[in-house]
Amino acid sequence: MSEILLEPLLRRLRLQRVISQIPSGAKVLDIGCGRSAALLNAIAPQISYGVGVDFKVSQFKRGNIETMSLKLDQSLPFPENSFDDVSLSD
Repeated sequence: MSEILLEPLLRRLRLQRVISQIPSGAKVLDIGCGRSAALLNAIAPQISYGVGVDFKVSQFKRGNIETMSLKLDQSLPFPENSFDDVSLSD
């Protein structure tokens, strides 16, 4: 199977496992958010702010969700303790 076929399945499994673990009002960083930032969009109603970073994502800001296109071969551009929860997907 190609990566494109696996992405929706992996995203759905990840969402099921992660959503219940994120507290209401949290600030969330999603590393490896993918093109659609699906996790952040799914939890947007329950979090105060979410940032997704991935080399595949186009930069946008919509409501309480923001994405940044960046490769992880550099330091993340956030001060320490900026987020309550961090999700990492490769």
